[in-house]
Amino acid sequence: QQQQQQQQQQQLPPQMQQQQQQPLDASMNMNMTMNMNMLSMAMPPASSPQARAAATSNGIFNRKRGQVLSQSESATVPKANLYLNVSLSSAAAPDVAALQKSIQSAYGPKARVQIDEVEEEEEEQGEEQKAGSSTNNWLGLPLSAPAAAAASAAAAASAAKRVAKCRVMFDSIQEARQAQALNRTSRAAQTSIAQNMGLGLDAVDFSGEDRLDEVDCITLKLDSDSRSILCGACLLYDDRNQFQGVINFQNRFGMCGSVVHSGDTIVDGKSVHTIDVAQSKVPETVTQMYFTICSCAPHTLEGFRNPSIMLYTKSDPDANLLEYSINQAAKSKSSVLARMYRTPARSDSETAIAARTLRKAFRVPLLALDLIFATAAETQWEIQGLGGKDWHSETGFCSNYPAAEAVISDAIRRGCLEKQTV
Repeated sequence: QQQQQQQQQQQLPPQMQQQQQQPLDASMNMNMTMNMNMLSMAMPPASSPQARAAATSNGIFNRKRGQVLSQSESATVPKANLYLNVSLSSAAAPDVAALQKSIQSAYGPKARVQIDEVEEEEEEQGEEQKAGSSTNNWLGLPLSAPAAAAASAAAAASAAKRVAKCRVMFDSIQEARQAQALNRTSRAAQTSIAQNMGLGLDAVDFSGEDRLDEVDCITLKLDSDSRSILCGACLLYDDRNQFQGVINFQNRFGMCGSVVHSGDTIVDGKSVHTIDVAQSKVPETVTQMYFTICSCAPHTLEGFRNPSIMLYTKSDPDANLLEYSINQAAKSKSSVLARMYRTPARSDSETAIAARTLRKAFRVPLLALDLIFATAAETQWEIQGLGGKDWHSETGFCSNYPAAEAVISDAIRRGCLEKQTV
């Protein structure tokens, strides 16, 4: 039959032979176009989640962001981190900002949430689901190829899950423990997140086991994108703004070992100074710590790209709790970059409510109340971003820390410590 068809085709005029070949050529071109499109779809763009995951495995995006401070803003250094994997059964990609707000609402106004990444996770389909995607559900007859493909795509979309890996940061260890205990005994948090996101009550779940880390030893990393030495130091003060001492690359240990300087180090070809602070071991007489940077190169700070300070814990050094960078100090030699300071763990209004409750329920005398609150006084550390023009100096601070003291004293005298809490 093939020989007869070829003989018949040869007997046709040339124009008719060309017309019969065109459908074959068109089908070949269409197949080539489809193959090229499939190849381009298999190679994700640089901004896609797949490419970002590959870059993460190669160490390009290997640092988790933290709460970003602006100049004069303050934020509390958390005392505990609760690590969660929030699983969302939703075909549409979640709004990360809305999800972050919903998680924070579930754990209270004082909790802070940082979503590190959102991953797609597909569930394995059962045999019934696989069979149902290729047959008519009520007749059991095979579907056409386009209908079967559409059914398979719909089943895959319904089975897809997105997992948001996040950290919930608490100012109180007790509150963090209570939140973890509640997660393990009820679905209150999952229900709250689902309602705030406008999802079904079963659409939100926690996958894996949550992890609670208490935060005490923290590291402040003074960093820049340069090999030249960006010298960092920590100046200690009391509650009357009186200078108590300095921790730097020469005097690396201070205050009973509660504050430790790394000395000059090079990491990935960049100059890095780190300062470790064990919050619970800092003497009560020290209530403020000022962190300074200084260019030890012949040029000013403009020779450093984006000087920054990052705060993270020893247990999770790749995840920032807080971060702050400056670009206003380019023309100066030195700058006071940030301040850590003690504040009462309870606000005045919270203390007043507790006092009224004790007086009303247990008739506690006023003198006894004063003794109770003095004994149970608890403090927490906050960090404030500085680095504005009031904190610059044309003089190098390195091995000349009286110059840094002068800048700090002058800025305090002029009321430059007004802060905005975030």
